[in-house]
Amino acid sequence: MTTNKTIAAYGHNPGPFLLVLIAFGVDPMTGRAAALAQGHNFITGWAIAITGDMIFFGVVMVSTIWLNNILGDGTWTAIIIMVLMLGIPALIRKIKKSIKGEKTV
Repeated sequence: MTTNKTIAAYGHNPGPFLLVLIAFGVDPMTGRAAALAQGHNFITGWAIAITGDMIFFGVVMVSTIWLNNILGDGTWTAIIIMVLMLGIPALIRKIKKSIKGEKTV
């Protein structure tokens, strides 16, 4: 059921690129479940999930290196990146709920 809700946001029959985006935006296990729900076998399903996870890792890596070059302090860079990694998804969910008119807690 959760996988169906995840896939529903991308259409009824998402292709491999959208499945990679699911793995990028949620996590590799959800990406793998979404790929399985779309009929991908073990190898291609995990390839899709790992691709999304590696893209996420690349974005975090490049962001961290860029911010560290600006700040020059690895500790504050790590703290800021961690806060952003945890805070941005929560902020996006809150904005989506407010757009839909749902009550936020």
